[in-house]
Amino acid sequence: MRRNRKTPLVLPPPSFDGRANNEGRSRSASDPASVLRRIQRKKSILDRAGAFHVRQLPDDYYARVTFASFRLEGIDLSDQDVWEALAHQRQRPVLRSRLGQRLRTHAAILHHIERNLRKELSLETGGVVRWYTAISSGLSTTSLSQTSLATLEELVRRINATPPRVQVALREIVTSHTRLVADPLVPGFNGILARLLLRFHLGRWGFPAILFDSFLDGQRLSSDSLARRLMQLVEQRYDDLLARQH
Repeated sequence: MRRNRKTPLVLPPPSFDGRANNEGRSRSASDPASVLRRIQRKKSILDRAGAFHVRQLPDDYYARVTFASFRLEGIDLSDQDVWEALAHQRQRPVLRSRLGQRLRTHAAILHHIERNLRKELSLETGGVVRWYTAISSGLSTTSLSQTSLATLEELVRRINATPPRVQVALREIVTSHTRLVADPLVPGFNGILARLLLRFHLGRWGFPAILFDSFLDGQRLSSDSLARRLMQLVEQRYDDLLARQH
Protein backbone atom coordinates (compact mmCIF):
# COMPACT_ATOMS: atom_id res chain seq x y z
CA MET A 1 0.00 0.00 0.00
CA ARG A 2 1.33 3.40 -0.96
CA ARG A 3 1.60 5.99 1.77
CA ASN A 4 -0.38 9.12 1.04
CA ARG A 5 1.41 12.40 1.44
CA LYS A 6 0.51 16.02 0.99
CA THR A 7 3.76 17.38 -0.35
CA PRO A 8 5.99 15.66 -2.93
CA LEU A 9 9.74 15.68 -2.45
CA VAL A 10 10.43 16.72 -6.02
CA LEU A 11 10.06 20.49 -6.03
CA PRO A 12 10.11 22.82 -9.05
CA PRO A 13 13.79 23.51 -9.72
CA PRO A 14 14.96 26.98 -8.68
CA SER A 15 16.14 29.41 -11.30
CA PHE A 16 19.77 30.26 -11.93
CA ASP A 17 18.97 33.44 -13.85
CA GLY A 18 18.36 35.52 -10.75
CA ARG A 19 14.64 36.09 -11.28
CA ALA A 20 13.38 33.50 -8.78
CA ASN A 21 16.12 33.27 -6.19
CA ASN A 22 18.08 36.50 -6.39
CA GLU A 23 15.23 38.94 -6.91
CA GLY A 24 16.70 40.40 -10.06
CA ARG A 25 20.20 40.90 -8.75
CA SER A 26 22.74 41.86 -11.37
CA ARG A 27 25.57 39.54 -12.34
CA SER A 28 28.04 41.74 -10.46
CA ALA A 29 25.95 41.31 -7.29
CA SER A 30 26.34 37.53 -7.59
CA ASP A 31 30.14 37.41 -7.69
CA PRO A 32 31.65 35.39 -4.82
CA ALA A 33 32.87 38.43 -2.87
CA SER A 34 29.40 40.02 -2.93
CA VAL A 35 27.71 36.77 -1.97
CA LEU A 36 30.09 36.28 0.95
CA ARG A 37 29.43 39.80 2.22
CA ARG A 38 25.67 39.26 2.03
CA ILE A 39 25.95 35.92 3.81
CA GLN A 40 28.03 37.49 6.57
CA ARG A 41 25.44 40.23 7.06
CA LYS A 42 22.53 37.77 7.14
CA LYS A 43 24.40 35.43 9.46
CA SER A 44 25.01 38.30 11.87
CA ILE A 45 21.29 39.10 11.95
CA LEU A 46 20.38 35.49 12.75
CA ASP A 47 23.20 35.07 15.24
CA ARG A 48 21.81 37.98 17.21
CA ALA A 49 18.46 36.18 17.25
CA GLY A 50 20.11 33.05 18.69
CA ALA A 51 21.68 29.85 17.32
CA PHE A 52 18.34 28.05 17.57
CA HIS A 53 17.12 29.76 14.41
CA VAL A 54 20.13 28.60 12.37
CA ARG A 55 19.50 25.01 13.44
CA GLN A 56 15.85 25.00 12.40
CA LEU A 57 15.23 22.37 9.73
CA PRO A 58 12.31 21.98 7.32
CA ASP A 59 9.75 19.42 8.45
CA ASP A 60 10.69 17.04 5.62
CA TYR A 61 14.43 17.73 5.86
CA TYR A 62 15.63 14.15 6.40
CA ALA A 63 13.55 12.76 3.55
CA ARG A 64 14.46 15.55 1.14
CA VAL A 65 18.17 15.38 1.87
CA THR A 66 18.22 11.59 1.59
CA PHE A 67 16.28 11.66 -1.67
CA ALA A 68 18.51 14.34 -3.23
CA SER A 69 21.79 12.81 -2.08
CA PHE A 70 21.04 9.38 -3.52
CA ARG A 71 19.72 10.83 -6.76
CA LEU A 72 22.84 12.97 -7.09
CA GLU A 73 24.86 9.78 -6.69
CA GLY A 74 23.13 8.41 -9.79
CA ILE A 75 20.88 6.00 -7.89
CA ASP A 76 17.47 5.66 -9.47
CA LEU A 77 14.71 6.03 -6.90
CA SER A 78 11.45 7.89 -6.43
CA ASP A 79 10.34 10.15 -3.62
CA GLN A 80 7.79 7.44 -2.77
CA ASP A 81 10.66 4.98 -2.19
CA VAL A 82 12.11 7.38 0.36
CA TRP A 83 8.80 8.00 2.14
CA GLU A 84 8.13 4.29 2.45
CA ALA A 85 11.65 3.52 3.67
CA LEU A 86 11.56 6.26 6.31
CA ALA A 87 7.97 5.82 7.48
CA HIS A 88 7.32 4.86 11.09
CA GLN A 89 7.88 1.17 11.76
CA ARG A 90 4.20 0.46 12.44
CA GLN A 91 3.12 2.20 9.25
CA ARG A 92 5.95 1.08 6.97
CA PRO A 93 5.33 -1.75 4.53
CA VAL A 94 7.92 -4.48 4.39
CA LEU A 95 10.81 -2.92 2.50
CA ARG A 96 13.92 -4.95 3.16
CA SER A 97 15.82 -4.25 -0.04
CA ARG A 98 19.40 -3.10 0.13
CA LEU A 99 18.31 0.31 -1.18
CA GLY A 100 15.67 0.64 1.54
CA GLN A 101 18.24 -0.17 4.20
CA ARG A 102 20.67 2.38 2.78
CA LEU A 103 17.98 5.07 2.79
CA ARG A 104 17.15 4.38 6.43
CA THR A 105 20.82 4.32 7.34
CA HIS A 106 21.42 7.66 5.65
CA ALA A 107 18.52 9.27 7.50
CA ALA A 108 19.78 7.79 10.78
CA ILE A 109 23.24 9.30 10.15
CA LEU A 110 21.64 12.69 9.49
CA HIS A 111 19.79 12.46 12.82
CA HIS A 112 23.06 11.48 14.51
CA ILE A 113 24.82 14.48 12.96
CA GLU A 114 22.14 16.89 14.16
CA ARG A 115 22.25 15.47 17.70
CA ASN A 116 26.04 15.79 17.81
CA LEU A 117 25.88 19.36 16.52
CA ARG A 118 23.36 20.32 19.19
CA LYS A 119 25.62 18.76 21.83
CA GLU A 120 28.66 20.47 20.27
CA LEU A 121 30.49 17.15 19.96
CA SER A 122 33.56 16.78 17.77
CA LEU A 123 33.65 14.70 14.62
CA GLU A 124 35.64 11.45 14.79
CA THR A 125 37.45 9.77 11.91
CA GLY A 126 36.25 6.35 13.03
CA GLY A 127 32.68 7.62 13.00
CA VAL A 128 33.00 8.82 9.42
CA VAL A 129 34.40 5.44 8.38
CA ARG A 130 31.37 3.80 10.02
CA TRP A 131 29.08 6.09 8.03
CA TYR A 132 30.73 4.87 4.86
CA THR A 133 30.57 1.17 5.69
CA ALA A 134 26.93 1.49 6.80
CA ILE A 135 25.76 3.30 3.67
CA SER A 136 27.77 1.02 1.39
CA SER A 137 26.14 -1.98 3.09
CA GLY A 138 29.33 -3.29 4.63
CA LEU A 139 31.92 -2.66 1.93
CA SER A 140 35.27 -3.47 3.46
CA THR A 141 37.22 -0.53 4.84
CA THR A 142 40.33 -2.17 3.42
CA SER A 143 39.28 -0.49 0.16
CA LEU A 144 40.28 2.79 1.80
CA SER A 145 43.90 3.55 1.04
CA GLN A 146 46.30 4.98 3.58
CA THR A 147 46.27 8.18 1.55
CA SER A 148 42.47 8.37 1.80
CA LEU A 149 42.54 7.77 5.54
CA ALA A 150 45.22 10.43 5.99
CA THR A 151 43.13 12.87 3.92
CA LEU A 152 40.06 12.06 6.00
CA GLU A 153 41.94 12.54 9.27
CA GLU A 154 43.20 15.94 8.13
CA LEU A 155 39.69 16.99 7.08
CA VAL A 156 38.24 15.88 10.43
CA ARG A 157 40.95 17.85 12.23
CA ARG A 158 40.06 21.00 10.27
CA ILE A 159 36.33 20.54 10.88
CA ASN A 160 36.93 20.25 14.63
CA ALA A 161 39.17 23.32 14.72
CA THR A 162 37.99 26.70 15.94
CA PRO A 163 36.23 28.31 12.97
CA PRO A 164 37.88 31.35 11.42
CA ARG A 165 36.06 34.55 10.43
CA VAL A 166 32.79 34.07 8.56
CA GLN A 167 33.97 34.68 5.01
CA VAL A 168 37.18 32.70 5.47
CA ALA A 169 35.25 29.89 7.14
CA LEU A 170 32.73 29.55 4.31
CA ARG A 171 35.47 29.63 1.68
CA GLU A 172 37.27 26.81 3.48
CA ILE A 173 34.09 24.74 3.80
CA VAL A 174 33.34 25.17 0.11
CA THR A 175 36.93 24.37 -0.88
CA SER A 176 36.96 21.20 1.25
CA HIS A 177 33.76 19.97 -0.37
CA THR A 178 34.77 20.71 -3.94
CA ARG A 179 38.06 18.87 -3.37
CA LEU A 180 36.25 15.80 -2.05
CA VAL A 181 34.02 15.80 -5.11
CA ALA A 182 36.90 16.30 -7.55
CA ASP A 183 39.22 13.81 -5.84
CA PRO A 184 37.04 11.01 -4.38
CA LEU A 185 37.88 9.92 -0.87
CA VAL A 186 36.21 6.51 -1.16
CA PRO A 187 35.66 4.16 -4.14
CA GLY A 188 31.85 4.23 -3.93
CA PHE A 189 29.18 6.55 -2.54
CA ASN A 190 31.78 9.33 -2.37
CA GLY A 191 29.25 12.05 -3.12
CA ILE A 192 26.92 10.88 -0.35
CA LEU A 193 29.78 10.80 2.15
CA ALA A 194 31.03 14.22 0.99
CA ARG A 195 27.58 15.75 1.52
CA LEU A 196 27.33 14.26 5.03
CA LEU A 197 30.72 15.76 5.87
CA LEU A 198 29.59 19.05 4.37
CA ARG A 199 26.56 19.10 6.66
CA PHE A 200 28.72 18.51 9.73
CA HIS A 201 31.26 21.11 8.62
CA LEU A 202 28.58 23.74 8.04
CA GLY A 203 26.86 23.04 11.33
CA ARG A 204 30.07 22.84 13.34
CA TRP A 205 31.12 26.26 12.07
CA GLY A 206 27.74 27.88 12.65
CA PHE A 207 26.15 27.73 9.19
CA PRO A 208 22.71 26.27 8.42
CA ALA A 209 22.00 23.04 6.58
CA ILE A 210 21.59 23.43 2.83
CA LEU A 211 19.17 21.61 0.57
CA PHE A 212 20.53 20.29 -2.72
CA ASP A 213 18.25 20.04 -5.72
CA SER A 214 18.35 16.59 -7.31
CA PHE A 215 17.69 18.06 -10.76
CA LEU A 216 19.86 21.17 -10.90
CA ASP A 217 22.69 19.84 -8.78
CA GLY A 218 22.87 16.65 -10.84
CA GLN A 219 24.65 18.59 -13.55
CA ARG A 220 28.39 18.08 -13.70
CA LEU A 221 30.01 21.33 -12.61
CA SER A 222 33.57 22.55 -12.51
CA SER A 223 35.03 23.14 -9.06
CA ASP A 224 34.53 26.90 -9.47
CA SER A 225 30.91 26.49 -10.56
CA LEU A 226 30.23 24.06 -7.71
CA ALA A 227 31.75 26.54 -5.24
CA ARG A 228 29.46 29.30 -6.50
CA ARG A 229 26.49 26.95 -6.32
CA LEU A 230 27.27 26.02 -2.72
CA MET A 231 27.43 29.67 -1.70
CA GLN A 232 24.15 30.28 -3.50
CA LEU A 233 22.55 27.44 -1.54
CA VAL A 234 23.87 28.81 1.75
CA GLU A 235 22.48 32.25 0.97
CA GLN A 236 19.13 30.76 0.00
CA ARG A 237 18.92 29.04 3.39
CA TYR A 238 19.67 32.30 5.18
CA ASP A 239 16.96 34.02 3.13
CA ASP A 240 14.51 31.30 4.12
CA LEU A 241 15.45 31.51 7.80
CA LEU A 242 15.19 35.30 7.79
CA ALA A 243 11.77 35.12 6.15
CA ARG A 244 10.58 32.98 9.06
CA GLN A 245 11.47 35.74 11.49
CA HIS A 246 8.76 38.02 10.07
